[in-house]
Amino acid sequence: MKKRFFLAAIGAIFAAPFTAIADEGWYVGGALGLGGPSSMNVAGELNGEIRDGGNVREKLSLGYQWSGNWRMEGEFAHRFNDTGAVNNSGYGSSDIHAWSGMLNVIHDFDTGSLWSPYVGAGAGWIQSEVSIMGREDMSASSSYVVAHDGDNALGYQLFGGVGWELARNLMLDTELRYFSYGSTDYIPNLKIGRSESREAWIGLRYLLAAPPPSSPPP
Repeated sequence: MKKRFFLAAIGAIFAAPFTAIADEGWYVGGALGLGGPSSMNVAGELNGEIRDGGNVREKLSLGYQWSGNWRMEGEFAHRFNDTGAVNNSGYGSSDIHAWSGMLNVIHDFDTGSLWSPYVGAGAGWIQSEVSIMGREDMSASSSYVVAHDGDNALGYQLFGGVGWELARNLMLDTELRYFSYGSTDYIPNLKIGRSESREAWIGLRYLLAAPPPSSPPP
């Protein structure tokens, strides 16, 4: 009898951490990322390319997790990119702040262990704010162009990662992401082509669901 009770207790201890993915409820999350856009075309009063530059990203999310391993969340993120001078000419500079509001749908794969892979996709609205300076024909004698303006665009993202259970209802997310939004226009007479970023993220996710009821005594 004592042996059966001991084995049952050990089994309960090891099984308890693996039940979190079945919980349902609201969750909150936050993460930091690193990445940069591919080279982007610039047209108008300045012509050429601005180069990619790896810079920091931040995001906050609020979502709901269903017991069937699906999640839906709203995400607010900020990305900063120091993209340098047009054509790397040495006569200017540029940087871009991209603020995004996205709706994501995510599927978790239950492995029955302390880690669970997931994949997701999202779409939303992007506010792109650009500061750019440079010379029209990239020579020291040409007129100087300065633009500091913002524009909106539609964007989307695809991502996948692994969630690691640190404690009851607390997950560590490690993630790779592709993020893109359409071309944008700025005053005076400046257009920047589609932005495409590849990023790595790490963050925490806390499930607000109540703990399961305690088991009755044997």
